[in-house]
Amino acid sequence: MMWFFDLGLFPFRRFWMRAYWLLPIWVLMEINYGMASEDGIGHWAHVGGFIFGAVAAVALRYSGLERKVNRAIEEKVAWASPAAITQANELMEHDRLDEAAAILNDYLATEPESVGGWNLLLGIHWRNHKIPGCREAAIKLCGLHLQAGECEAAWQDYNEFLNLGGDKVSPAVWLELCRVPEQQQDFRRAVGEYEKLAAAYPSERQSLMAQLAAARICLKRLNRPVDALRFYEAAEASAVPHLDLELDIQSGIREAKDVLSQVKALSAGAASGK
Repeated sequence: MMWFFDLGLFPFRRFWMRAYWLLPIWVLMEINYGMASEDGIGHWAHVGGFIFGAVAAVALRYSGLERKVNRAIEEKVAWASPAAITQANELMEHDRLDEAAAILNDYLATEPESVGGWNLLLGIHWRNHKIPGCREAAIKLCGLHLQAGECEAAWQDYNEFLNLGGDKVSPAVWLELCRVPEQQQDFRRAVGEYEKLAAAYPSERQSLMAQLAAARICLKRLNRPVDALRFYEAAEASAVPHLDLELDIQSGIREAKDVLSQVKALSAGAASGK
């Protein structure tokens, strides 16, 4: 709060006041302005809003409704850690890593979609220097995050999997992961991932989809028509049935060739101009 003194001795001063003193003073000021004004509707609206809010606050406090609502919300959103995770965490704190891992493995056998369980198991394997176990937990977390629509978290899990020496994942999960850098406009990384997927699973439907996606990015985003044509022709020659995609493949091949023809024409024109 600030107060202006007309005397000029203290043109600007600051003071402190509790709300239960200030608000009644404010209400009295609004009543005064409302009575003094010819059209004091705005001031009287403030007074009415204050009175309603004060009555509602008192009613909520003494009816117990607020406590009941808060308790219901807390019960709804509260998350209690499963006993197995709690026990494994305590064992981990005491460096009994093998026992903690055994408990978690039993728990995850019955609750394979527990993100908390897999996260804790990843930490235990990391402290125990068991890299294969770390890779398994990381890629499992990757799949769970994809199922939950948490693509950024899944991409982080995948990069951790690669840093741990991981090579390839299932084609369905991999295809979903390839779309993450494309959405982030990291097109070179996206093409690289699509290409690795196609090479790793040449007989799977996902490899065909990866080749088409890589071709599209090369043609539309990276201005690499040669690579686009290579991907389209690889899709055309794929042993994976693709009658439903034949029109897209042929259209892509024509477009890539047209772009290459234009590039060659421009190059020839520039050479003749010189």
